Amino acid sequence: MKLNRKIIPHTVKNKTANRIGGNMPAWFSNKINLLANLNFYASFEHPFDSGQAISLFIPRDHAVLLQGKIYPNCAIKVFVHPHSDEGGDTRHSCPDVEKTYFAGFTENEDDEGVVQAGGMPQWIQDEEYYWADLEKDGYVFFMQIDEALYPDDLVTGSYPFDFGALYLYCKPSNMCDIVAGFWQNS
Repeated sequence: MKLNRKIIPHTVKNKTANRIGGNMPAWFSNKINLLANLNFYASFEHPFDSGQAISLFIPRDHAVLLQGKIYPNCAIKVFVHPHSDEGGDTRHSCPDVEKTYFAGFTENEDDEGVVQAGGMPQWIQDEEYYWADLEKDGYVFFMQIDEALYPDDLVTGSYPFDFGALYLYCKPSNMCDIVAGFWQNS
């Protein structure tokens, strides 16, 4: 995989498929049963499959998120689905996360971005137990979201990952087989 980064444009608020916060994509409107006790966190164009999007949901109860930090019991849910506009259903929106749109992925190894696809992960804690079971099951690093690089106005309350980072993994033979590997904070 090539190193790709997604940069937050602080001044651009144009509507794109790439965002953190807001309402879940309309694609989920008839799949509410999949989302019990979850809040929509983010949706991105799949960086390696232009016809797909990746949406992330986190538990409403932070205690559940804390208990489910590491694969195979990571409490964050990842869905790969066709592109979909933002829906109008507010029941699954994260209350502390302001909707922020992003530019598309770019190849730029020198810039730091909130979302990085491919390349080498930037660990907060370089402890093998975080990724050992993922690698044993054939997953490789796919993407990370780093809260330390959020703009100041993205979160109005608590950071979902306690000012940490989320790491997603995929099967190299099927980059649409994506799981939340783990999240960590300092």
